[in-house]
Amino acid sequence: VSEALKGFTRERFLRNLTATHPFFSGLTREERHSVMECFRVVTFRAGQELICEGQLGPGLFLLLGGSASVSKVSGGERIHLATLRGADVCGEMSLVGDQLTQAWVTADEDLEALFLAREDFKAVVREHPELMKYLASLTDERLRQNRAIMNARGLLDDDEHVMI
Repeated sequence: VSEALKGFTRERFLRNLTATHPFFSGLTREERHSVMECFRVVTFRAGQELICEGQLGPGLFLLLGGSASVSKVSGGERIHLATLRGADVCGEMSLVGDQLTQAWVTADEDLEALFLAREDFKAVVREHPELMKYLASLTDERLRQNRAIMNARGLLDDDEHVMI
């Protein structure tokens, strides 16, 4: 009975998440279910890296519980950029721009996340291009915030101040 109740609770939580999270907002109920089936649950221990700066991003993470720190190494110093918590997304910048990752994402505590691998992500957005709208706007906002943090610390080169 305990396991059945735990399974029901988890399923209900995931359905609520897909019904309310901005990532899924442009999808029908059936499409949300279809997209959710592409995700898998992953766990990380405190101190584990979800994303390593300068590498090909593994995919998209949607945090379910726990927290993670986003940081960037500059001038031999690790600069804290943000703290992520439940329902936050990470990994999108590398996927949207099809580029190497620009920061580290490290579990601050044990965490659980939904994970959509890079190749699965490409297939999902091919079928549902509206998902890119949310991720592109999130990427733009995060780039602005990161530049502001780095600029405040005097860590941007002159050519990095110009946005094209």
